[in-house]
Amino acid sequence: MKSPAVIAGGTSTTLYFQNTAANLAAFAQYHVKDQQDFYSKHGRYSDFASVSNEPNFNPVTYPGMQMNPSDMLAAGVAIRAAFDAVNIPTVLVAGDVSWDSTIPRSGGPFSYTTLPFVQGSKAFGGAGYHMYGGPASQMLEMAAYARAGSA
Repeated sequence: MKSPAVIAGGTSTTLYFQNTAANLAAFAQYHVKDQQDFYSKHGRYSDFASVSNEPNFNPVTYPGMQMNPSDMLAAGVAIRAAFDAVNIPTVLVAGDVSWDSTIPRSGGPFSYTTLPFVQGSKAFGGAGYHMYGGPASQMLEMAAYARAGSA
């Protein structure tokens, strides 16, 4: 699923996730298996799951995989479909990035957290953030996408 095919490391300019139909299907089944394993150990599915931890970061010392926002959207759609096929109710979370990583960049108007909602995807039910950098107020970008009746 990654290029180069290494568990950790690579270069900071390499986009790891290779968005192909086969990789999307395999990645979705990985998430299904993860939730099924959680269920077998805890008697329930997890409430929330992130598509990928810090998809904008290339870890050198531990496993990780970079994804751009549109690849995260495609992966989320594939995972949601796979969850629905086996009745897994876990809510997918977009983003899972630091506050300062959600600020729209020159490469496009959408951040990791808002792109799925701007695109109208029902695959995601929320956005995840880390508090490593940037202002907490950056989470307010999600206010425009809050569902009616939610807090």
